Amino acid sequence: MCNKITFAIALISCIFLTACAANRQILNLPNQTTPYHVSESQIKTCIESAAASRAWQTREIKAGLIRASINSRSHYAEVSIPYSKKGYSIMYYNSRNLQAKSDGTIHRNYNKWIALLSAGIQKCLASQ
Repeated sequence: MCNKITFAIALISCIFLTACAANRQILNLPNQTTPYHVSESQIKTCIESAAASRAWQTREIKAGLIRASINSRSHYAEVSIPYSKKGYSIMYYNSRNLQAKSDGTIHRNYNKWIALLSAGIQKCLASQ
C-alpha cells in the first residue's frame, strides 16, 4: 500500500513539473561577439545562411537590421537581428500560438529555435 502511495505522489509530481516546464523565459541573445576579422557583409551573409538552413525566412529592414520569421505547423515566431562589425543580437519581436505571456515567458520550443539559429550563425562565422 505504501509503495502505491509513493508511486502516485511521484507520478503526480512529475506531471506537475512537466506542466510547469512547458513555458520558459523568452531567450534574447544580446551582444553576441563575432571574430574581429569578419566584415559586416560576412556577418549578414552568415545570419541569412544560418536562418535559411533552419527554415527561417529573412528580410532586411534596413542596413544592419534583419527580421527573421519561422512557421512550424501552426506556430510562428519573429525575431529582430541587429548586426554590425562588432557582433549581432537576436531579440524576440512577435509570435503566434507559442503561449507568449506578458510575464516574459514563451513555449520552450522558441528558445530551442533561437539557440540553434545562433549556433548556426556562430558556426558560419568561425569558418570565415
